[in-house]
Amino acid sequence: MNNECPFQTGQLLIGSFFHEPMRVLSTQSNDNGSWTLQLVGLESERYQPVILTDEDCHSLHIPDSAPPPQGIRQASYGKNSATSG
Repeated sequence: MNNECPFQTGQLLIGSFFHEPMRVLSTQSNDNGSWTLQLVGLESERYQPVILTDEDCHSLHIPDSAPPPQGIRQASYGKNSATSG
């Protein structure tokens, strides 16, 4: 199983796991080959953490998406987060 995270901060995710398109806030690789994602709904702005397996990733649609609009601060979670100054 490839543990390279296929997700990027700011990316959109669409799939049966979600009730609306979701934006990736942060990602973290787990030791068992899964990923913990911190997501926010584009319409509801509701926060949703999820754990996805490699198999789950293949069922998601990742449309071409622009980065978040200026003024939208990226949340920082987990050990893969960047600090802002």
